[in-house]
Amino acid sequence: MRSILLSLLPFALLAAAPAMAQQSPVQKIYECAGLPIPRDRLACFDNAVAGLKQAEAKGDVSITTRQQARDAERQAFGLAAPPKPAPATTAREASAARPPAEESADTITVAVTAITKAPGGELVLTTDSGQVWRQSEPRDLGPLGKGPWKAEIRKAALGSFMLKLDGRTAIRVKRVK
Repeated sequence: MRSILLSLLPFALLAAAPAMAQQSPVQKIYECAGLPIPRDRLACFDNAVAGLKQAEAKGDVSITTRQQARDAERQAFGLAAPPKPAPATTAREASAARPPAEESADTITVAVTAITKAPGGELVLTTDSGQVWRQSEPRDLGPLGKGPWKAEIRKAALGSFMLKLDGRTAIRVKRVK
């Protein structure tokens, strides 16, 4: 009986291939854990891990730590946001995809390494990480002295941003780079 089942296994896998093609490589690994026969479970894990490696090599899948995600979010702060990914399908994916509330980046603190004036008189501020912010409202901050300066940038209404330089009055800014 067992030999009949094993001989039918390749056909069952071929029949299931179109359905499995719709799953994420990680979901395939999770499904292997539920197989009761150790040999089948191992074969399933081997195939699933091979598929995951192949997807990673093609660039379809990337493993990212939470710290890497936070760093990327911080570096992209102020830029036009990319579209949000589709909602996760499993509870495990949903909890992994949703950062804790305290990790949302509504405010960042940066070191400003250079301040210049644009032809229109607006300030252009460059941070130590290469971000470039431009003043978008007429407001004089007075003498700035020599840097480096510390700036707090926070999200404001209607997609705008407010920058407070060394504790001075906040000015509305726009990220240009």
